[in-house]
Amino acid sequence: MAKKKTARTPLVKPRQGSAPTSTPASSTIAPHAGPHPGPLSGQQPVSQTGARQTVGTLRRPSEGALNGTDAERLSVDLRMRIPTFIVSAVLVLACLSRLVTSQAAYGGLAGLAILHVLAYRREFLRARISLVQLAFVTLCFASIFWSVNRSTTIARMPSLLSFYLIAILVGPSLGVERLSVIFTRLTRVFSLAALIAGFALPEWAKDPGIPGETGWASLLASKNYLGLLGVLCFASSVLAPKAKNRIVWAIVAFAVVVESRSATSMALVFVTIGSGLFSFTVHRFDSVLKQRVVVVVLGAFAALMAASVVVDPTFATGLLGRDSTLTGRTDIWDFVWVRIKERPWLGHGYQAYWNVDNEFTIRIKQVVGFPVTSAHQALLDVLLSVGIVGAIITTVMLLTAILRTFGDRRVPGRAPADSATLRWARGIVLIYAIETFSESCLTNVFVVPLLLVISAITSQTTFFRHRAI
Repeated sequence: MAKKKTARTPLVKPRQGSAPTSTPASSTIAPHAGPHPGPLSGQQPVSQTGARQTVGTLRRPSEGALNGTDAERLSVDLRMRIPTFIVSAVLVLACLSRLVTSQAAYGGLAGLAILHVLAYRREFLRARISLVQLAFVTLCFASIFWSVNRSTTIARMPSLLSFYLIAILVGPSLGVERLSVIFTRLTRVFSLAALIAGFALPEWAKDPGIPGETGWASLLASKNYLGLLGVLCFASSVLAPKAKNRIVWAIVAFAVVVESRSATSMALVFVTIGSGLFSFTVHRFDSVLKQRVVVVVLGAFAALMAASVVVDPTFATGLLGRDSTLTGRTDIWDFVWVRIKERPWLGHGYQAYWNVDNEFTIRIKQVVGFPVTSAHQALLDVLLSVGIVGAIITTVMLLTAILRTFGDRRVPGRAPADSATLRWARGIVLIYAIETFSESCLTNVFVVPLLLVISAITSQTTFFRHRAI
């Protein structure tokens, strides 16, 4: 009786340097869940013991040591925490400016920004910083030497230096996308908090700086600050690429603007809507010629509206519900123009006249009927402080920031900001550019969001490659 033959699998001798044809069950390679398969994904190297090769098992970060890519990302996230904390702290102080006013806090945050840059100085030296911002703060510091009130200018200098240092040093490290996320979250939180405080304490929420004022200031120093907070929340909710629940938060932001009774902020809401429609319309056309046609048509419409305001100023004031003096602003501007003409080129020194009792401020208070702490027009304040030279630098800073948002300027080895994020940045810069016509928004803590966005736009990227948040 013949024996039944059984098939036997022939043994194949592996070539030297190649992996074995079969792998024990105990050393099965787990699938890699990371976005970069391959050597950078943290796969352990093949180990050899004599003629036999074994492949080590992969472990998830929660089960043991982090692999290479995850460790690198964790390190990047840790590096981002300090700049994120600095920006968040500045915005919190700005949104609680009625309750907390401390130059020491801003100085401490600026010092923390310096330490962060020193720790990662190589990355900072490779980034492009905003030279225009650096030129402006240098001019303001130099104005100490020709200031008509040197002690006042010196007293204002720590806050100014803190604001610009934070923007110049921190803005490039965060980038436009991360700034949009931070701004969206914090403006939403404090817009809601301001509404709750206003409805809970309606009398306390009224602006304390103007007698008989019905507009809210709530947690902020004045109704104009509250209105600007609402506008920033509205812009971030409408334009920010990663914003969620846009309609709900846009309604909340609009309610904040309404309760502030700030006509400027109300106008800026419509500017934000117009900016969004403009960007949406332009980017729908692939043809450059069609895009230019749209820009020309919309620009002609804007020029027509501006001309109508120049010919008949009461047209604009009527739309905004203001009197012909814009709540005393025109009277303030007349006084300021007289002083500007005395020293037009370099001005009278940074903030040399405001927040102190002198003949100039006392006379203005007698005319308008309330204390005046600024020119209520940012460019006039700049002209009064640092003259025509400072006004040119400020104008260049705003115009170049807007122009940069229309193109992706690639930095070698870095990913540029996407067009959706740049549209949000463009809206923020436009809001501040228009705000300068009726408010002095370039000399207080609320200038920091603008400076951060401009600094991030200039850099066009972040220091480190990190996951989007």
